[in-house]
Amino acid sequence: MILPNLLRETGQRDLIISDLKLELLGKTYRYLARHYDVWVLNFGSPATSLGYNPFSCCTSPHLTALWCNAWIRNTGANEKEPIWDNWTRDGMMASIFHMEQDHRGLKQRYYPMRGCGSFDAAAHFCSAHDELRDHLRYRHHLNETVSLADQRRLFAERWGEVCAVLQAA
Repeated sequence: MILPNLLRETGQRDLIISDLKLELLGKTYRYLARHYDVWVLNFGSPATSLGYNPFSCCTSPHLTALWCNAWIRNTGANEKEPIWDNWTRDGMMASIFHMEQDHRGLKQRYYPMRGCGSFDAAAHFCSAHDELRDHLRYRHHLNETVSLADQRRLFAERWGEVCAVLQAA
């Protein structure tokens, strides 16, 4: 009953469709994309999802502390011994700051699948993005020190390799 109704939609109203198994999406995506901007929120596969980042509001140390305090309050604060909550908050803040610095490339991926047309195309793009980022990365270990001149040289060499592969394709 749902499938025929979805295929009758003409873009006159907004839709929110709960499709845990992604069956409706697979059958109606191309049709609905003619009338709507289709955004998919899939917690099981962030690479093919619009994404939901609960840390998106953590844009400053102050807002991060507020978010951590709210998380602790909502999951059960320890009223008798606040030291545990303080340690938890400090650990969460350190983790969020680390993710902010270490995973900036991921933020570029968490947008609607505009232009991709299908989940397979979006997944292929995300894989290619990650491979290119890893190939151009100059460090192999977390605390490895690489001089600026070596960084430039390595980038130029690796970018030349990427250009050669693209020209050959």
